[in-house]
Amino acid sequence: CGLFNLACLSFMGGNTDELCLLRMWLVHFFFVVTLAPLLVKTYRMYVLVGKPGLKRQKISHFKTALMMVPFILIEVAILLIFTFVDPSKETSLIEQDASTVTYRVVCAHETIAFTTVQLAYEGAILVVGCFLAYKTRNMKDDFGECKQLLLAMYNIALIASIIIVLAYVAELYGKLRILVTVGVCWSTIFSSGVFVLPRLLQVQQSNSTATRSRPSTFDRRGTVSDIRERLAMREGNLSSQPSNGLDSVVGGKQQQEETEEEPKSGKESEEETQECETISGP
Repeated sequence: CGLFNLACLSFMGGNTDELCLLRMWLVHFFFVVTLAPLLVKTYRMYVLVGKPGLKRQKISHFKTALMMVPFILIEVAILLIFTFVDPSKETSLIEQDASTVTYRVVCAHETIAFTTVQLAYEGAILVVGCFLAYKTRNMKDDFGECKQLLLAMYNIALIASIIIVLAYVAELYGKLRILVTVGVCWSTIFSSGVFVLPRLLQVQQSNSTATRSRPSTFDRRGTVSDIRERLAMREGNLSSQPSNGLDSVVGGKQQQEETEEEPKSGKESEEETQECETISGP
């Protein structure tokens, strides 16, 4: 789109043979270069989702880029042929109306063959693109930018039709450059805005929802304090577990000592009874 707008800078200056040929190349070439990606993308959506009798197909980005090449090569071939056969060149026109004689220098071809071929080729691209965009108009947004493609194709077709009608109905001459420049600028800005603005709004909406879902500073402090308390409780549990183990070991040893002392006390009582019997004996 940017290159297409820059191509309109060639309208500046006088109508010389060099500038006339340069305008013929830049305007038509970048028009096809701008339109081909829209057509290929619309065709890709139609084949993948919108075609009746849906079958699973795979069209990679590289294959999509290759599909644009034939449209550009055909346009280059047309321009090369007419560059040598019937180029756009400086043409002098003398018009006489009653007592007024007007002398103009314009860019023109000797025949209308170039205009006819370009109208047929570029018009066919626009018609096919509008048809495919219409066929994919009811698809969900999850499958692609169907509505944006529809608006972009219809907008380009409408602006191009208006320029062609005015160029043949009204004698604009020098004003035709301004009309083409305004039409190109409007078409590219509108088409770019149709694709870019929804994405920007979606990003802004997601950012706003993310900021709303974030906790406040008070909640953040509360969550940090809770985490610290949990960590402290875990540390306390870990420190209490070894002490309980030691206490159990110490208690077990004390019980063993007590059980060992009990039989000793029994033996001592038996010895004391025997001593008493010997003393009381004869």
